[in-house]
Amino acid sequence: MQDFFCPLPWKGIFVHTNKTAVCCVSSKMFYGMSPDEFLNSDYLKNLREKFLQGEIDDTCKFCVMSELNGLQSIRQHAINIYGRDTTPKLEYIEMRASNLCNFACQMCNRDNSSLISGEVENISEENWQQVLKNTKDLNTVILTG
Repeated sequence: MQDFFCPLPWKGIFVHTNKTAVCCVSSKMFYGMSPDEFLNSDYLKNLREKFLQGEIDDTCKFCVMSELNGLQSIRQHAINIYGRDTTPKLEYIEMRASNLCNFACQMCNRDNSSLISGEVENISEENWQQVLKNTKDLNTVILTG
């Protein structure tokens, strides 16, 4: 895969109860980091630089494997929507506001099922406020939990 690029470090964020990630559930999760902290993190700056250099980050394994198997990856889908735009403008947010679930599916985990974890975890009020203040340019919101 030459010239690896993904626009989601400039366009999206994934927020899950007490975790934040760059774009999707498969990328590296930062526990205890608020959305604002993540958006201003060295990790995100370094990831953007890697993509500008055409490098593949080790957290992008899910997209790489999908593409190698002939499937459309989250990265390719994002390129179809945002192109190669590197203007930092949050247009996509995926939030899992809670792990509240009355199932304990075998393929699931404690992060997404309160029955498995034994407790309900909710996104904090502070993180909700940080997400809401960054919504002026949103065109996609995925809200679960």
